[in-house]
Amino acid sequence: MGLNIGSGLTFTSGISLTLPPTAPDAPTIGSATATGATTATVAFTAPASDGGSTITTYTATSSPGNITGTLSQAGSGTITVSGLTASTSYTFTVTATNSVGTSSASAASNSITTSAAGTAPVNTVAPVLSGTQTFGSTLSCTTGTWTGTATITYTYQWTRNGSNINTATSSTYTLVQADINNVIRCVVTGTNSIGNSSATSNATGDISANVPGAPTIGPASAASTTSAYVQYTAPASNGGATITTYTATSSPGNITGTLSQAGSGIITVSGLTAGTSYTFTVTATNSVGTGSASAASSSITTPASGLVIGQSYGGGYYAGQISTTGNGVATHNLVIAPTSSTQFGMQWNDNNSDVPGATSVIDGPTNTTNMASSSYLAFSIQASPINGYFDWYLPAKNELEICYYNLKPTTDVNSSSAGTNTNAVPSRDSNYSSGDPSQTAALPFRLNQSQAFGPPTYWSSTQASSTNAWLQGFQNGFQNSYYKSNFSRARPVRRVAV
Repeated sequence: MGLNIGSGLTFTSGISLTLPPTAPDAPTIGSATATGATTATVAFTAPASDGGSTITTYTATSSPGNITGTLSQAGSGTITVSGLTASTSYTFTVTATNSVGTSSASAASNSITTSAAGTAPVNTVAPVLSGTQTFGSTLSCTTGTWTGTATITYTYQWTRNGSNINTATSSTYTLVQADINNVIRCVVTGTNSIGNSSATSNATGDISANVPGAPTIGPASAASTTSAYVQYTAPASNGGATITTYTATSSPGNITGTLSQAGSGIITVSGLTAGTSYTFTVTATNSVGTGSASAASSSITTPASGLVIGQSYGGGYYAGQISTTGNGVATHNLVIAPTSSTQFGMQWNDNNSDVPGATSVIDGPTNTTNMASSSYLAFSIQASPINGYFDWYLPAKNELEICYYNLKPTTDVNSSSAGTNTNAVPSRDSNYSSGDPSQTAALPFRLNQSQAFGPPTYWSSTQASSTNAWLQGFQNGFQNSYYKSNFSRARPVRRVAV
């Protein structure tokens, strides 16, 4: 069916009418940015309608000056406008053009001001990197020589094998462990009101490790009439290579002792002269070499004769003397087993049962023998040789107290409810004061060292009642009785007649 128009034209259904193309709509203006003394960029968004014909060109026009820049593409983009005047304020509009014509102009952009006339920085002599190329050393970098409009400011970026090093942005850089076997450079960027450019310094060779820093000296103590313990703390810097050895050196005599490990510790120096005063220094060694010496230790004097508390002795360590007669006259030397023989989480016995013949406060061997039939703890101690000796036992109450008095691991204030011990040598008829005993002078027995009694408590072999046995505290010396089925530590001893 057709539609008759008065002019005589007839339109038949199913036939579409195509209108001719028009010029595009106006683009949407974006941000304008000054990029130099005579240039700027102008961003825009393509119009919603291209007028039915593909847009071929966008034109940005300045105000003042009507200076233009063009971009040949159909969609959104950024136009560069050149030929502007330095130190001048401008706004810009953008038009779109297709095969039919040019759109109306967009709204005006934000105002920009071109930079002052001049030239951007140009490097003419490269920056120079200098300094010792080893771990821990500090490198420096010059700016080099530059031309360009004043004032030029400089920034620095250090690189490792071409990659930026985070936070390394000053004219100096201290080499760290990650730099070892890598190449370091410095990139200097010069910036002025016109622009910026960058230049790269000369390269280092592969960065190498260095000798370690000096350890921090700790206390020294006599270990016997002819040996001493020297404690140290590892240096803050290992030089970039693992420390393998520490060496303690005596003065006088230059007598040395070594310890092969990476961290802090205690060195034993043997071969000293009895009855002589010594100080010690400590050095650290890695694969590169040996670092500088620590400060000197405090002075110690080796005993002229006799045993020293904590001295290696009798399959373990000398813990002091006991008087089984209770008159202050020594009858035996007490030997404490190495910490490797400590038993952890042990019950005195598992049923809180009475053990006849296990009540002595000084006769640990007899107590332990009488316990053995009902106590796995006592049985295991008697059945286990240590360093070739078979006569180890669980110490009686007063024997274990002597171990605390002479080998106290902590600096804690002592309990005032313990300390009287008639079997000590010399005999003690009063309880502890807050500072007596003090922390042991035997360095390996101090808290967290290799032979220290670990707080809080250790079993003695002395029964306190049919259900309880005595425990010795090694934090502040307290003594108390606990159910035998409770769990605590145990450390064997042996005795040597004097």
